[in-house]
Amino acid sequence: MCRVNFPTSFSPGSKREINSFTPEIQNASATILFNMIISDQKGEVVFETYNSHIGWDGTYKGVQCPVGSYQYSATILETDKHPSLQFQKEGIVNLIR
Repeated sequence: MCRVNFPTSFSPGSKREINSFTPEIQNASATILFNMIISDQKGEVVFETYNSHIGWDGTYKGVQCPVGSYQYSATILETDKHPSLQFQKEGIVNLIR
């Protein structure tokens, strides 16, 4: 079974280690289906991806999002398990600059 860890904060465009919001996936099987949605405090979706290697850069429609807390929800499906194993992770990420 794979393990998925999400950072608690990130700083886009910085020289810090975490400059995009991307999950760290360990012990992954060969076939994973992935979906991640990030919403602002009003519940508006500001980012969505189906690729675990593509992280959120802290923008929405090309404009920098305000510093603050955002909610994420990710669904991970390991399809080569019998039966397929699906799990969800939800949490809060802090966007700092």
